Order: sequence, then C-alpha cells, then structure tokens
Amino acid sequence: MKKLVITTLSYCTISFITTVLLVAILISLLSSCQKESGQQASEADIQKSENFKTQISTNAYRAEKYYSKTPIDYITTDDEVKSETDLWGYVSLWIKDDSLVFKGDQAIFYQLNNKINTDNSPTISRSYSIGADKDGVYMNFVNHEYNPLKYRLESFDETGFVIYAEWQSKTVYSRFAKIN
Repeated sequence: MKKLVITTLSYCTISFITTVLLVAILISLLSSCQKESGQQASEADIQKSENFKTQISTNAYRAEKYYSKTPIDYITTDDEVKSETDLWGYVSLWIKDDSLVFKGDQAIFYQLNNKINTDNSPTISRSYSIGADKDGVYMNFVNHEYNPLKYRLESFDETGFVIYAEWQSKTVYSRFAKIN
C-alpha cells in the first residue's frame, strides 16, 4: 500500500511539474508571437528613422508652418467658432524666430529677438530622440513651451521635415525648414 501511495504521489508531482512547464513554454511562445506580429517596427521604418536622424544632424532649422489638414477651431475657450487649417497665427513669437540645431541627443534652440518669458537665455537645450515602432517613425521632441511631446514623422527631405501630433483629438502638423 505504501508503494502505491508513493507511486501515485510521484506520478502526480511529475504531472504537475510537466503541466507547469508546458504552460510556461506556451505563454512564452504566445508572447513572442505577439511581439513579432505587430509590436515591432518594420525594417523600412527603422531605416527611415536612421536616415531622418542623419538628415537633421547636419542642418539648422526654423519652424515655418503649423497647420491641420482638416479645419479645426483652435481656440475652444471663446464664443467664436472658427474652422481653420492654417494655424501659424497661433504659434508663439519665440518659436517663430528660434533657430534649431540637433547635436547628439540634444535639440538646441537659439532664441533670437523673441524669448520665452520663462527662460530668456540665448539658448535652450532639450533632449530629443528618434526611433521607430509598430506605428512608424516617431520623434520625442518638445511642445511650444519646450516641454516633452511625442510626434510622428510625416515626411522629410533636403528642404526640411514635417512632424505631427494629436491635439484635442485633432492632428496638427509642424513644418521645419532648413536654414543653412
């Protein structure tokens, strides 16, 4: 009888360990399949992000356009409803005259005549990064007050680049033109 109980317990223990191992392997396989099927960037987007990094690191830029492809009411706190696509008039003066250079992992803003009222130093330096994920090429950059904001890359060429972000459930685009 003792032998039967020990054999039964050993069999149960082995079955339990086998089941736990099989479940662990199955979970591991499922999670790696999920990553491969939609969580990683495409090779084309990875290459595009590298090309974009190279392009912007060799030039200086200035903001030249701010817009939406669909009409939006940019100021939602007033009684007037405007449907506009050209949003350049809403851009802060300190942004309009900044000169921008990318060095290493720093975006350096040279403040010219108009400076943000919270920092009147000649330059403002902020970290930035460019990469790719399942949704395409992104740029961790700054908003109009030099605070972090994640953008997506719309396009770039030898004349400049266009990035976009979500703002109040709308997509807004910023174009930066090469100045040197």
